[in-house]
Amino acid sequence: MATEVITSGLAGMNIFGNHAGLSGVGEKAKVEIVPWAPRYDEDDDDGDNDEFEDPDEEAFAAHRRSWERRFSRRFGSFEDETTLGPMRHTQGPIPSNALPDGSLQFFGISVTDLKPGLKWPLQVYGFVATRDSADHNRNFLFRCTRNNSQTLTRKDPYLLLTGPSRTVVLIDPVVFEFELKLKGKTESEDEVLAFKTFSFDERFNVEGGIRACSLHKRCNLDFMFALLEESVEATVTAQVVEGSWLDDYGLKVICHTESMKEHEMVLLDSRGGKMPINSDGMIELSRRVIGVDYPSGKLVVWLVASCSNSFVPSTVAFSLKESGKSERDCDVWFCKVRVTVAWSLLSGPGYD
Repeated sequence: MATEVITSGLAGMNIFGNHAGLSGVGEKAKVEIVPWAPRYDEDDDDGDNDEFEDPDEEAFAAHRRSWERRFSRRFGSFEDETTLGPMRHTQGPIPSNALPDGSLQFFGISVTDLKPGLKWPLQVYGFVATRDSADHNRNFLFRCTRNNSQTLTRKDPYLLLTGPSRTVVLIDPVVFEFELKLKGKTESEDEVLAFKTFSFDERFNVEGGIRACSLHKRCNLDFMFALLEESVEATVTAQVVEGSWLDDYGLKVICHTESMKEHEMVLLDSRGGKMPINSDGMIELSRRVIGVDYPSGKLVVWLVASCSNSFVPSTVAFSLKESGKSERDCDVWFCKVRVTVAWSLLSGPGYD
């Protein structure tokens, strides 16, 4: 069932309205609303479910049993993070199974439709992760500890994505797992906000983008992502190479691909806080891996320096490559930032 929904709206993203070439918050596009239901192996149900009062908890436990039976010998613990990083085929000999392939492109995850008993703001911590057939371990989209919980508000209900750490390949079904908690005054007063698993496969393939809603008894989680039928991996880094960053200025790094200009990905939003920059000028991006459409895609990166109501926008564009690196210097008035993109083909099951 297709419908019109707001698609570009990470809160606070569009600081220029309809100026400077950034797509505007509130623009509309045709996307697909996909109903979700957890899927797991039926033969994992041993009939002893008295310990579970929550069907989501029961489904998650069944999913875990299935994973451990099928993958633990090769891939270790159920909680292990993927050991496959980005840029695997940027340099050196490229194996024959490294190809442009299907992938998932993530734009945002938001908490919506709070159920009775909850009210804004929310102090949230926990994780959202995916598993794909590259190694079947967790590839985190969002992760933060209780001591570093994120405040969500009605105006800004979006989780600050920190991943994926490498491209999520869509060859076999991709599994989503999430466990989000609400921080209380003490740890014993913490509550579960959302706890669930579901799987996604290419049968839901649509053009443009997908907005998927996962229902939970306390809230909904809205996932905004797109399917790229053929793509390569782009890993972005940024470094101040001339001058120095002014202390009063924050930075927002935004990117989009040529085929999906209306969907922006936030790689960094300092939100008025201290700039995450190392002594060598390397800017620590919150996330840096993007999929780019093959064979003729283009990646556009915006750097927006801001201080009070003053904004300094700069942009650089990169044409797709299958391997190697591309560099462009970006003038930000008071300094020069070098944006580097490392390109890599994707590899599916059986690699490493």
